[in-house]
Amino acid sequence: MGDQRITPEEGEGLNGSSPVSISTLFREEFPHYMVMGMTPEEYWHGEADLPVYYRKAEMLKRSQKNQELWMQGRYIYDAIIFAFNADAAKTNETGYLDEPYPITKEESEERQRRLEKAQYERDLAQMKALTDAWNKHYESEVREDVG
Repeated sequence: MGDQRITPEEGEGLNGSSPVSISTLFREEFPHYMVMGMTPEEYWHGEADLPVYYRKAEMLKRSQKNQELWMQGRYIYDAIIFAFNADAAKTNETGYLDEPYPITKEESEERQRRLEKAQYERDLAQMKALTDAWNKHYESEVREDVG
């Protein structure tokens, strides 16, 4: 590291200040990499490109956290909308989802299949109830005609 000086432009340091030593820059950046989880051994004696990977991993973590917070906001938004929905209040439903929102394409497709299957089963049950009601009605008419 040493006290070698770097200057981005002739006679200027970073942001127009005086020249800054590389070791000063490394010392200033060290706490940021520790927050990212890098050990002092890795930072000072590890591979030179290791900090690049830590920065990329940090950006991925931030992106993931942002997505999680966005989803949390969506859940809260839906709960508030449900709470103010007059029809929902009449049915005494809790309004909380039975399962989390699908995130991947596969989860979305699987959810769609389950919804379609559930709809099919409801339709089938309704058709069976109508058929049973018709048969019961028909049987009572036949008994009246015979008797």
